[in-house]
Amino acid sequence: MAIRIGQYWHAYLVTLMLEAFGDSSEAFFFFESRSPQGKIPRPDLVLLHPQVGVLVVENKGIALNDITSVRATQLTINRDGIATREDPLHQAERVMYAIRDQCKPHLDIAQILFMRLAALPAIHRREFGERFSAVVPEEFLFADDCSSAGGLREVIIRRANRAAPPHLPSRRLSREDG
Repeated sequence: MAIRIGQYWHAYLVTLMLEAFGDSSEAFFFFESRSPQGKIPRPDLVLLHPQVGVLVVENKGIALNDITSVRATQLTINRDGIATREDPLHQAERVMYAIRDQCKPHLDIAQILFMRLAALPAIHRREFGERFSAVVPEEFLFADDCSSAGGLREVIIRRANRAAPPHLPSRRLSREDG
């Protein structure tokens, strides 16, 4: 099956995630769908992986100059001369909770790690922090984190390890959960 991806940075992140986590036969990837149907907002990327759990990533393939202001995790983005406010972390969170809510009747969700991240793969963390004098949330991925598949995998697994409650083993999602 051929996958058509219209934007370079979306294709870049999808390819990197496939390289980083596609070695597991238990890994599943879901990419943004153009269908307006369903109860879940369209995520850019969802990864189901034994070491990570359920990870929702909202990808903003924009340049630093496209962002005009930052307030907490909300970005004001200039797209073709029109300023829009977007909160990529909140977008990913909405999808994450929608997935979790749909899983509740079928699974013990206390045994599964749910995470969300916002990706800015075209922007370096230092440049973002300097330009906006902002404290950058840990849940943001930058070009520094996305420079290689191995580096991205390490960053995501490290975040999963920190986010996991003590009762969860290193295996945060199993085939039996699906």
